[in-house]
Amino acid sequence: MEHSSSSDFAREPFSPYHDANFPLMHIGQHAENSYFPQQTPRAPRRERYTAWRLLIDLASIAWIVPIAFAIYVNKQSWVVGRGVSCRSLPRNPYCSGGLFTADRHERLAALNEQDKAILASMQIVSKALETWFSIIATSIVFSVTMHLARSPDGLPLGYLFTHVSFPDVLGLFNKELWVSWAGPRRRGSVLRLWGFVLLVVILCITSNLMGPATAILIIPQIGSPVIEIPLTDRFDKISAALSPAVANMVPECNPTQLAAGNFTCTAIYASSLDEMSSGSALRMGTFSRGWNPGPLVTEHDGVLFTLNATQIANESFIVWAPNRRALKEITIDLVEVEAIQGRYWPNDTSEVITKYGRIPDAVAFDRYNNTLDMTLHRISPSLGSNSFCARVTNVIDHAVSTTQSVSCVNLTILTNHYAVTCSRTGPGWGDIDYVANQFYVADTNTTWPSNVSVHVSTATKEVVFRNTNPPCDETSSCDWETLFSLTAGEHPNLGIAVDDRPKQRTLYSKVHASGRHAAFCIMLSYYSFPEYVIHVFPDQNPIRLAQFRVPSDNGAYTPTIFHPDWISAAWSLQRPSDTVEATRPAAINLIAALKSIGPPPSSNTSRDFSLWAFQSQHDAAVFHAMTFVNFSTTKIQPGEANDDPQRPFLREFKTLRVYMYDSKSRTFKAAAAVCVFGCLIAVLRPIVSNVVATRRPSTLRIAVAALQHPPLHSLGGVRKERELGKLSVRVLPHLRDRKGVVLQTPESVF
Repeated sequence: MEHSSSSDFAREPFSPYHDANFPLMHIGQHAENSYFPQQTPRAPRRERYTAWRLLIDLASIAWIVPIAFAIYVNKQSWVVGRGVSCRSLPRNPYCSGGLFTADRHERLAALNEQDKAILASMQIVSKALETWFSIIATSIVFSVTMHLARSPDGLPLGYLFTHVSFPDVLGLFNKELWVSWAGPRRRGSVLRLWGFVLLVVILCITSNLMGPATAILIIPQIGSPVIEIPLTDRFDKISAALSPAVANMVPECNPTQLAAGNFTCTAIYASSLDEMSSGSALRMGTFSRGWNPGPLVTEHDGVLFTLNATQIANESFIVWAPNRRALKEITIDLVEVEAIQGRYWPNDTSEVITKYGRIPDAVAFDRYNNTLDMTLHRISPSLGSNSFCARVTNVIDHAVSTTQSVSCVNLTILTNHYAVTCSRTGPGWGDIDYVANQFYVADTNTTWPSNVSVHVSTATKEVVFRNTNPPCDETSSCDWETLFSLTAGEHPNLGIAVDDRPKQRTLYSKVHASGRHAAFCIMLSYYSFPEYVIHVFPDQNPIRLAQFRVPSDNGAYTPTIFHPDWISAAWSLQRPSDTVEATRPAAINLIAALKSIGPPPSSNTSRDFSLWAFQSQHDAAVFHAMTFVNFSTTKIQPGEANDDPQRPFLREFKTLRVYMYDSKSRTFKAAAAVCVFGCLIAVLRPIVSNVVATRRPSTLRIAVAALQHPPLHSLGGVRKERELGKLSVRVLPHLRDRKGVVLQTPESVF
């Protein structure tokens, strides 16, 4: 074959295959003048189902098996253990031994070395699955490419070798992929080409995402599986508004003693109050020197605990105290975990476990020993205090009737008058929540020989005068019944505010020769349901510190009355004497703080350290009292819903830190979506194989069909019409049983 320009066809050298009676057929034109009559081409014959096709189809379906298994283990949240090798190597000695063994660091180091090799193997498996999928996707693209190439419309040159380069994501930015379809052609042909491009783009993106997706599914991550303890109890009520009794007190107390007002049974915890008082004094000293002190920490039944604070409106805080019953229960949980650490079989339980009735099963033994660390959780009630203390300028008691009276206290903060707060006293008001109690704190100082009087009472309604000298308060001419009948809130026309929140009012007073020192504290008490937490790992929590997480929602805090007798129980008092010994550290610190109050600072911008120091001593006694308050529960009935926020289920659970598979993370969901889509593509491969299973045409026929499309970007970016060659096809007349094709251009012959 030779080439010549289109204008030189008449001067072609003689050839037996070239005759004027057999004109050239240009691509895209019908050969109406051809020598042979036009014949309808036969449909391509279907290709036989060869062993190679069977192998590819089976490999496509087989790829789904490991992917489905990986998704399954993630959905089931399989726990591997403290190391990746703890599930693949049964009875691995480095996977057990507990958190408290002397060689725990050596065990973890050896386990890390094993994990490195296994993690490398998992990465190789992930890469193999990615390559496996790329082969499946390539076979689909190749089958579709051949199917379109032998169609009557053919396939542009830019798409003939798409199956070779499509796994490369950079191929998506190749210009030929997006413009090779351009040119005049039928609408159906354009849609097929666009569908082909879309298929290539989808398979390319999926192939490149398959590697990271399979790695996420196959390689376990460090997670925190939850071991739920079956729910049995729900909260009923807290006993803060009641006087201490055997049903709501520490078990060491006798009911007869409590009924008689003898609270000396709490003396076994007296050192706890002394410790909190001394700790508060130490922290205030640190604060006065310009340093931020740490949290107040004390101990109960072998665990340390600290207070927690939650900020509420007006930049004030609720400080929460733990409940001793909840602390005791979580201590038993800790004892259970510590007792089985380093053991291998459940029949090795120690006496301390048997004492508390905690006999864990074999699963618990395996999980407790095969973990990096553990955290114990319990939902239990807790009481909180929002207190406020001020200096007392004056105290006036107004007699309304023989059974009704009003007690007003004039308060001063810094150099300013703050308010006059008045509350109802006496049984005539019909206020069933009013309770008062008084006790004394002894002082052995001969200079100030008198004891400190502590008067504690409850109030359900309070009238606060904003004026410095309210006229009716000074003249006792106030209409108290009218004032206390007002609704809660500000009343600017009267210059007062009414507060109907239940509160505890405490007046401290010490008389001496030159006058008296007095302070007044108001406390709002709440209860909530925090999560008691203790982290079990000697390297990170060697002091066994228990903490609790209080809900941040203010709506979760329920106000409650705090009975004054709980303060007496905190001081371990006994009626009728009701006097705290002067030698107790808590008594010494309280009296010293009260004496230090003195006159207010000379400037309103000054820090009132002395008043803050006294409030910290007041709070220490309150927090200590709150730890004693018990609560009642009811049994959960079958089918009962946890729908009452005031009576929640008391949940108990444990979280481990182990290697595991998890289906809750967003990365898993994204990886699973990619792999599930890959499974659909793997199923598509046998379907495509059977639908387009026709014999592959000759390379020359594919090239002829491809050259029907303008080579806009396949031949060096040629764009001008005069630079495009004219493609011609000549049917050789002497070949009766087959067709020969000759391609001619001005510059070359194909």
